[in-house]
Amino acid sequence: MRTKTKPGAERVGKYMIRPVLALERLSFLEQEGKVGYRWGRDTADQETMNYLEFIARMTSHIPDKGQVAAIDIAARPAIYYRHG
Repeated sequence: MRTKTKPGAERVGKYMIRPVLALERLSFLEQEGKVGYRWGRDTADQETMNYLEFIARMTSHIPDKGQVAAIDIAARPAIYYRHG
């Protein structure tokens, strides 16, 4: 991704170094046997799922061998294309 301005380059750089998942927002709900992920500041802003669904969601973002992820920062969908 190319940017024409220094603020644009800084924005891309900050986005690239962010972790995929914030561990502070992740919890294990032992009574339910589910994984919880909080996306907002309020504890009500949490989605729960079983651990297999959680693993499937996280690994779905890993590109296949030989593919590179190109991400539109505004829309945030991952678009994969063959490299080389």
